Amino acid sequence: MADVTVLVVGGGPVGLFLAAELRLGGVRPWVVERLEKPDQSKSDDDRGLTARTMQTLDLRGLGGPVRAMTEAALRRLAASTGEEPKDLAELMASLGMADFKGISPRCR
Repeated sequence: MADVTVLVVGGGPVGLFLAAELRLGGVRPWVVERLEKPDQSKSDDDRGLTARTMQTLDLRGLGGPVRAMTEAALRRLAASTGEEPKDLAELMASLGMADFKGISPRCR
């Protein structure tokens, strides 16, 4: 492969994921980001993982580990409230997160 460098504009989740994918493909990515640090004014709704993002992570074999880490964190949260749901959907519903934008059983 020729010596190729690609400029990725934006150091958010999509830009960083693209840079990682390019690097795995043997391309040198340069990531530029206008912000010096993460924007704390973003709402919680802007921080979720969409179904499409989960599909992309699944293509790389990363969806399962992300779901497992999320489920473990949710189970720790539920344990602090005394809840013991059977599965991830029931767990999220018990925490009032049934319509949570992000990692959910519907994203599989």
